[in-house]
Amino acid sequence: LGGGDDPVDGFSLQVGGETVGLFQGNTKVIEEGKVVGKWGTCNPARGAEDPKKDDSCAHLSSHAFRAAFSFFYEGPPMSVGDPLVMVSNPSVSAEIEYFDHDQVEQAGDFYVKMDCSRAPGVATYVTVLVEDVEWDEGEGEGEGGDGNDDDDSFASSAVRLPNTAVSRAEEPGAESALAITFQFSFVMLCGSGDLPELTVSVAGEDLTSDELQSVEGLVVPETTKVSRFLVTMEEPLRYVSLSAPVLKAGAAVKILLRGSLAFGGSIESWDRGDLILLYTCESKDDAVSIQISFPIPPFNPKVISFVKKCGSPDMFDSEEGFLNEAPVHENEEDGEDEKLSEPAAAPDTAQQRPIVPMFQRLRIGTSDFVEADIWSEGTAARRFALSTAEMETSAVPSGLMVYGRSRSSLNLFMWNADDEQRLGYDLLEVTTSPSDVLRAFVEPPASGGLMGSTTVGPYNVDIGGGDKIASLRMVCRGQGTAKVLV
Repeated sequence: LGGGDDPVDGFSLQVGGETVGLFQGNTKVIEEGKVVGKWGTCNPARGAEDPKKDDSCAHLSSHAFRAAFSFFYEGPPMSVGDPLVMVSNPSVSAEIEYFDHDQVEQAGDFYVKMDCSRAPGVATYVTVLVEDVEWDEGEGEGEGGDGNDDDDSFASSAVRLPNTAVSRAEEPGAESALAITFQFSFVMLCGSGDLPELTVSVAGEDLTSDELQSVEGLVVPETTKVSRFLVTMEEPLRYVSLSAPVLKAGAAVKILLRGSLAFGGSIESWDRGDLILLYTCESKDDAVSIQISFPIPPFNPKVISFVKKCGSPDMFDSEEGFLNEAPVHENEEDGEDEKLSEPAAAPDTAQQRPIVPMFQRLRIGTSDFVEADIWSEGTAARRFALSTAEMETSAVPSGLMVYGRSRSSLNLFMWNADDEQRLGYDLLEVTTSPSDVLRAFVEPPASGGLMGSTTVGPYNVDIGGGDKIASLRMVCRGQGTAKVLV
């Protein structure tokens, strides 16, 4: 393979992506078919009692929740088996989170994800086996062979390479193939204590704005029914994994959690996580204390506290319809920008017909404004019904609509069944579980359209008697099956 005589010439593997700079040691792991540097000298069987003191190994920073590796090669296509991972400390677990091999590009990558939740502050040896790097031996002269039956001599020489093992796979009626397994080890340092590089902020009234505010001293007004908290990180963090948030609040307010971190998830350096809180005040208590804990094992949880005010009923009530006329966008005759008109006085209920709750008038379909096959008469169709409890489990509920991997979008046709009564909504939020597998968002943007990236601010959308179309976009981030809650 490649330009040399050995079939493994040209196969290389190195530290990749987000982990570059977080390893103390050379980033080249396998070079021209040989495990090099501290990756080859690190030997857990002869290691130190405390791996932190083993200078013969490359050390991975405690700010890394996983290690990224990439490989590439030259010459004819090869097959590469799924890597295996082992750890020396039984309190730490590790797994191959993702593996991809593109034979056309002759390259691939994988992640080794560590779980130090039961062992904060400790160090462990991690051993990775890249198995079954396989190629056809070839027959006679030409590509893949030189006309000499010297396979046994190759196997004898290659097996003497450090951290390698060679085997021959033969099937009746097929060409035999040679396979090599590479083995390398490193030391993983598990984190502990606080994680100041992780920050929680809150969005302002415009939930889709990039302008964030500090959570310290936050008081959520009584008219606010939706809050959006953003979780971001700074160097040296480049990837962080969070468990499901823990919510504590007084009985006066009911809170639903939505967003990419509602059921736990991960954040990468180019991304940020969000947690949406939907408030329903159960009483008119002046202020309710709320606490949210973001678990980040093995580090201490990130905890935020704030106050939510509950007072008089909101003017815009999605359970009972408009108690008063909601703010309306009107164009001034003199050409000024749009502005919100003043709320009108409450109508004389004795002279108007009964108000039909908005959620009962809302219709949503998948293909047109005629068949409401997603939502009608105040309930979701069985194919699109998914509870919060079902989101928390790994099982896919029976009867739930399942889309294949080729489906990346879904149109939502929305209309009002009674155009004599106004209809609008506060928020459109998309939550996926697990968010490591799938992210979803809505289009078009909020400005001049129906909705924003994943959220829409209060009173932004007035369906009225017209029709609206939203496009739900789904982006796969990993392998697996994910559930979507809108």
